[in-house]
Amino acid sequence: MLQNDTSNYNNDNAKKNIKVIIKNPKEKRIIRLSIVLATIFVIFSFLFATPPIAKHIPISVSIYSLLNRVLNFGSKWSAIIGIAFAMGWYVVTKLLKKNKEENIPSSKLLISFARIARLYHVPIAILALGFAFVHAYIDILNGVKLNIGYITGFIALLTFILVSISGIRRYMAKHKLHLVSSIILIALLIIHIIYFMFFNGN
Repeated sequence: MLQNDTSNYNNDNAKKNIKVIIKNPKEKRIIRLSIVLATIFVIFSFLFATPPIAKHIPISVSIYSLLNRVLNFGSKWSAIIGIAFAMGWYVVTKLLKKNKEENIPSSKLLISFARIARLYHVPIAILALGFAFVHAYIDILNGVKLNIGYITGFIALLTFILVSISGIRRYMAKHKLHLVSSIILIALLIIHIIYFMFFNGN
């Protein structure tokens, strides 16, 4: 009997802990919406990009090829912009903190961005992760090459997953892994982008 009571108590505590990870109700709703949208986008994009399924789509090969390239290109840059926005919130927050410590007035633009980014940087990062999965999947279907661009891209995706997991833990307590992995992700993306823009011709 005591064991059952203890088990029920632990289960109740676990449920409560999950519920209070994100305390802001508005932020919680937006994050849930972003998860749903990212999941839908990934599923439909995977179906569209998979050749055995795509061949049943009633459009010409040339149009499909164009749409596939647009999907890949759009996913790639949407992921990068989303990551940049999420990291921008951290940079602006640090800048505002420094200005406050040095009694330097911060511009209204910075303050407004910090407020907006505080609420939306996690949902945008979730959407960016979905875009990154689609970009990686299409590139794998097109053929993987063992070069700096593909290697950094693959490691960046794994790092992005780590950033997301550590970001969830950061809601419960300050977590240095989230910051460190985010910095590594940015460094990998810079190398990844530079390689494909200047050395690979893509």
